[in-house]
Amino acid sequence: MILVPFLLFSCKKDEDQNGPSIEIIFPNNGASFMVPTEVPVRVRVSDDREVTTVRFDLYNSDGIPVTNGRTATVEAPSAEVERSLDLTDERLLSGAITLAVRASDGVQETTEHRSLQLQAAPLRLRALYATGVSGGQTIITRFDSLLAPSIWSTVAQDHSGAVISSNSGTLAIAGNVTGDLIGLNTSDATAQWTLNNPGTGQLPFFLWAGTTDQGRLLISTGDAFVRSMNFATGAQSYARGTLPGHLAGALEQVGTYLISDQWEIAGPMRRLVIYSFATGDLLTSYALDIEVVGFWALDEDRVLVFGNRNGDLVIAERNVELGGGWEPIDLSNSVLRDVVRTGPQSFVLATDQGTFRYTYPNNSLVPLDGSPSMVLAYHAASGAVFSAAGNTIRILDPILGSTLGTLNTSHPITSLCPLFNRDP
Repeated sequence: MILVPFLLFSCKKDEDQNGPSIEIIFPNNGASFMVPTEVPVRVRVSDDREVTTVRFDLYNSDGIPVTNGRTATVEAPSAEVERSLDLTDERLLSGAITLAVRASDGVQETTEHRSLQLQAAPLRLRALYATGVSGGQTIITRFDSLLAPSIWSTVAQDHSGAVISSNSGTLAIAGNVTGDLIGLNTSDATAQWTLNNPGTGQLPFFLWAGTTDQGRLLISTGDAFVRSMNFATGAQSYARGTLPGHLAGALEQVGTYLISDQWEIAGPMRRLVIYSFATGDLLTSYALDIEVVGFWALDEDRVLVFGNRNGDLVIAERNVELGGGWEPIDLSNSVLRDVVRTGPQSFVLATDQGTFRYTYPNNSLVPLDGSPSMVLAYHAASGAVFSAAGNTIRILDPILGSTLGTLNTSHPITSLCPLFNRDP
């Protein structure tokens, strides 16, 4: 007998080697959308077996989603699928965005892209917050988008100033000798975070507060530290010591640098101190003989210093890396109180003699009006300037100097903080 062996073959299901095909019907490549809006997307998908799902997403140039994506269930060999993606976040800036469409057959996935253009929503004023002290408490008056006033919040502590972040929706109010630094939600005035004041109750603790284009909150404190914080959460990136025997005032980001005005606690000397903005590491310092009211960066290396010397208004330019510079303005018998930027190289100054417009390229200082001013804020949506003294706010045209309107509060005004639909 001859035995014939049988060869056994195992049958394998064909492996799925190919993902679905995707055809984006619309939007067209380069299509433009203005916030707030919906982005309608229609695609044609097919697969030699079955398309299970289609996913729609929008990303900015850094690959970060700019809206909530959507997923459609297909479960068919082919289909046309349409979905709309909401673009409602008015904090989004103009620029390129990418539509990503991903189709899956349960095993393989295919992705197609479209390059789109996003136009930011028009800048709008949502509210103006005026802070001050009355009866030993911090009073915050809120003017709505039509500039109608109401008492928004009362905080049982002293007060030295306030600063706002429109993107995070946070108003930071700073105590003075005993009060804390509190981040208030601009929607409902609830406290989002607190930086406690550990002071002894003898001297001011919160000496200066400001913000940066990156959404950082910069603080100088009476324990001889400069601090960089997350405006939305209050988390500290770093706290760096001042020069030995010094306290810090005004702070400003200039390119990769953090610059600080510092003065001797027990002496007359002042220094312009340079830190790394990213890490807070101390880099160098230069002599400075100006009592600084504010810094404004001109570019990556140069800064304008606004302040006073012996009771006279001074504007100086300093090179952060090299330390040199010049003084374009020295105005006798005018004490600078505040300064705001109204354009890339134009500023409005508040003094005890009235307000002035300073234009850097032609080094011109032009009087706007003769009413003393203590506090300023820039209405970046309309181009007007809010100028406050006592409990009165005047709305000024920074070109003509004319008064466009007047607002009043029930308390003296320490700070003015405009809230917009996004950071200007």
